Amino acid sequence: MNHRQFVTAFLLVFGAGLAVVQLRQAVGWSGDPLVLAFRTLPFLWCAIAISYAGYWLRTTPVYDDYMLRIAGWAVGSGIGFVAVVSLLYVGTPIEQSALLYALADALSSGILAGLLIGQYDAAHKRTRSNIESFAQRLEGLNQYGRTLNESTTVDEISALSIEVGDILLDAESTAFLVSTSAGEAVVDTTFSAEMTDRLPKIVATETATADVQLLSNIEGVPTDLSLYIVPLQTQERLGTIVLQTTPQPTDSLETTVNKEQTYLFQLLGAHATTALTHLKSREEPLLSE
Repeated sequence: MNHRQFVTAFLLVFGAGLAVVQLRQAVGWSGDPLVLAFRTLPFLWCAIAISYAGYWLRTTPVYDDYMLRIAGWAVGSGIGFVAVVSLLYVGTPIEQSALLYALADALSSGILAGLLIGQYDAAHKRTRSNIESFAQRLEGLNQYGRTLNESTTVDEISALSIEVGDILLDAESTAFLVSTSAGEAVVDTTFSAEMTDRLPKIVATETATADVQLLSNIEGVPTDLSLYIVPLQTQERLGTIVLQTTPQPTDSLETTVNKEQTYLFQLLGAHATTALTHLKSREEPLLSE
């Protein structure tokens, strides 16, 4: 079941329903307009905010894994507010319609408060999860780095680099290229044959700097995927690692994740560069004849 669709639809409809209740109270009000404004407008805005929260969550996929947590906070807070108001009116003579409006006010403010707390809680959980994931990947990458530095052939370096990209860094595809007098040559790859043939040209035309580059909207690459170009370079170009990944969502929560992902790619490139440098220092050929 799609929790996001269900929860956000419920918030949209329920917020609209609470707004109708507030408008109905305003229509039936016969007292001072100023009192009406203070009794109705704040809770009307709460109801509208609930509907907007439903729309916002529907268009913000980064909260998909935490949708039930947010909904739980909203429901629990709404019930809590209603329970408190009910206890306040126990034994107090009050018209039934007035009591219902008071409970609707409590429900509106309670659900909105729960949504705010739930969103904050989800953001906190997501941040902690990202930090833990980054730490685990960093530890794994450093372990691979030690193994890379013990490699004795470029094939071993290539195989380990591709294993890191596809398994540890969640790349859709990874390729390892080395620089030769004739240009970039593919050592190993998990790209399709057609894409593999195009990689040397892409690398040659798109890597003018020594920094990791993110390339999007490339001909022949699915629109939902991007290429990370990781140069392996000291004073000279030794090679390139190309990783095909799914772009991260553009939500502000993902800004740090994108930076951390780029850092991990840079670290992979540094380990691979060191391993290739060791090979060259032993005067080992990077490619077998």
